[in-house]
Amino acid sequence: MILVSIFRMYISVPACTAFEEKSKSTITPGKIADPAVLSDDPTKVEPDKIMNIKVVKTIIGGNIAWEI
Repeated sequence: MILVSIFRMYISVPACTAFEEKSKSTITPGKIADPAVLSDDPTKVEPDKIMNIKVVKTIIGGNIAWEI
């Protein structure tokens, strides 16, 4: 699926560029992540509706940094 590949590149390429792939390149236990919680699953909505997905929460360093 193209969208899943895009998500993987969005996560892994910056980590590899910064030589931090051992701590940041994938969403797996023990690695650092600052996730965002979305209003819908981008892999399940129609492609023309992806732009309507909202960020409802952002977590940075294990703390909620922003939420609706």
